[in-house]
Amino acid sequence: MIWLTVSAASPCDDGGRGFDRPEHDMSRPLLPLKAGAIVFTLLWTAWMMWWSGSFSSANVIILALCGAAVGYLWYRAMRWQFERMGMLPRREDQPK
Repeated sequence: MIWLTVSAASPCDDGGRGFDRPEHDMSRPLLPLKAGAIVFTLLWTAWMMWWSGSFSSANVIILALCGAAVGYLWYRAMRWQFERMGMLPRREDQPK
């Protein structure tokens, strides 16, 4: 297969895609989980603001703080669950 979008002067042997190195695929395994936590936080906060019906500054600040806490707890719970299921490397298995 020819990669038409990769220049011939690419520094990698595989056209810059990292297919010959399996560690390249798992170099940032938590990135989708962190992005999901951010999206969850934003959606939860927006839903709570809509549900409360009040857009006063105190309510917005309280819900933003609660949204950040809920998003962080969701991230920790999902990370624990994915490590338990074997979908993420365990913390003790990761290089320091």
